[in-house]
Amino acid sequence: MDRARFPRDKCCGDGLTASALRHLEELGLDPADVPSWTPVREVALRSPSGRTVELGLPTDGLHAAVARRSDLDAALLHLARDAGACVLEDTAVTAVDRDGRGARVGTGRGGTFAPGYVVAADGAWSPTRKLLGDAALAGRYLGDWHALRQYVTGVGAEAARQLWVWFEPDLLPGYAWSFPLG
Repeated sequence: MDRARFPRDKCCGDGLTASALRHLEELGLDPADVPSWTPVREVALRSPSGRTVELGLPTDGLHAAVARRSDLDAALLHLARDAGACVLEDTAVTAVDRDGRGARVGTGRGGTFAPGYVVAADGAWSPTRKLLGDAALAGRYLGDWHALRQYVTGVGAEAARQLWVWFEPDLLPGYAWSFPLG
C-alpha cells in the first residue's frame, strides 16, 4: 500500500550504501533494470576546516552506487509484483489495529485488509506508529531534517566520478553531498 501513485519521486534515496546494495542483491535486483544506475568507486570528504580527503573504495566488489530514486522504486515495484505482491497505489493507510491473530489495516478508500504482517516503511514520523498509539512518539519532538535535491548537468570530471560529502560550518550538524549520477 502506498498513498502515492508510481512512478513517484522522493527527495532522499539516490545514494546506496554497501548495506543497501547487499539487500538489493538478496531481493534479486538487476542493476541493468535501473536506467540511472551509476557505480561509485571514489569518495571525497571535506571537513569544516576545509581539508579534503579523497578515498578510493575497495575494489573487491561494489560498495556504493547512485540511482535516481524514481528509477530504483520502479524496479523494486516490478520485483514485488513479479514475486506475487498485490500493490495498492494511491491508497493511504488510515487505521491499524492489532489483535491476537495479527493486524487489520484500514484505507482511505474504505477497504480493510488483514495481512499476516505489517511493514511500515513510512519514515521517521511514521503515521503507522501514530495510528498504533506508539507512546514513544507522544509529544516527542524529533527535530527537523530538511532535504533539497538538484540535478545538475555539465559538471567537471571530479563531480562526474566522485561522491562528495561536505561538512560545512554553516550546515553543522548537517551536511551536503553530491552524487556522480550519470
